[in-house]
Amino acid sequence: NRADTTHLTMNKGRIVTRAAFDIGSGKTKMLVADVDTTLGTLAHLHLSVDASVPFKSDVLASGDARELSDGVIRRGLGVLRDLADCATRCGAVPPHAGIATDVFRGARNGEDFVSRVRREAGIDARIVSQEEEAAVGFLTAVALGGAGSGADGRRMLAWDSGGGSYQLSSLVGDDGAADAPPVVRASVGPWGSSGAWCALIERVRGLRFERQTANPVRRAEAERLVALIRDDLARTPVEPWVGELGAAPSAQIVGFGGESCIFRVVEQLSGKTVQTRDDVQVALEKMLDKSDEEIVALGIHDEYQLAVPKLCLMAAVMDHLHLGTLRYQPANGSCAGLLIYDTTMGVTKYWPEVPPPPVIDP
Repeated sequence: NRADTTHLTMNKGRIVTRAAFDIGSGKTKMLVADVDTTLGTLAHLHLSVDASVPFKSDVLASGDARELSDGVIRRGLGVLRDLADCATRCGAVPPHAGIATDVFRGARNGEDFVSRVRREAGIDARIVSQEEEAAVGFLTAVALGGAGSGADGRRMLAWDSGGGSYQLSSLVGDDGAADAPPVVRASVGPWGSSGAWCALIERVRGLRFERQTANPVRRAEAERLVALIRDDLARTPVEPWVGELGAAPSAQIVGFGGESCIFRVVEQLSGKTVQTRDDVQVALEKMLDKSDEEIVALGIHDEYQLAVPKLCLMAAVMDHLHLGTLRYQPANGSCAGLLIYDTTMGVTKYWPEVPPPPVIDP
């Protein structure tokens, strides 16, 4: 859990204190911040918190049922009620907004759970498409120090890799009308950290997935998992714009996420925030043939049991999309993008206040 009271901007317009929730496949995140609804920026961070709730691995362990268990539902609702109470104590103006992502799109009872979140936690949560998830993710990279929403935004490729899926996003290249809101394009994939973990257990080892640790992982197993994910991704051609941005020297690839994200694992093992495919390989090899205890000793304390599958996934996606060097941007899920979404996109969707006209960089 983290608290941050950093001032992010000195120019202030209309300030509203908001709480945003990103209910993900493995982590439930909340960010409470003062939002400048005139500029579409974060003015002041009050509280940044995440909690482990293994929704995706719970559904994967249910097999053909594809359902959230009663246990994970109780845990998830309890976490969200507690976080909503914290948001209120921090002065956040209700209703709070939340997005629910991959696991809730696929679970048979995903919509029922999100309905209970609205009723019992007082969070205006909704299940979003993967394309919408990508747009919120792109705005997160912008809000936390990315390239911005003008020409720089069209040179930025934001990469969000979660427990159930991954998204890459950028601005559409056409400048359009001067007062038009930005248009975010997305390239999405069905693989996330929990899926890679399950694939290692079931498809590489031939065992039933019961959320058991993946460790120790042998070199041959890791190589097979990378090849399996890469072959699966190859069924869908790479969009030309992703290939162009991924290879462009002037492009900025920003991988964002929290303490347990794939980019953070590479940083922990290499000390690098600027990361290449070779850095991923070196980090991966440091964890091969290691027990849980040995991986924890390397500094991987969160989700150590699936740390190797995470890096196998990162390697496979970089290979498939021919991605070059990326920069890791710490972020508490996509909460920051959700906080500024309405103002930046020129809509009234997640927040009740009517937004001013969008502010677009020249």
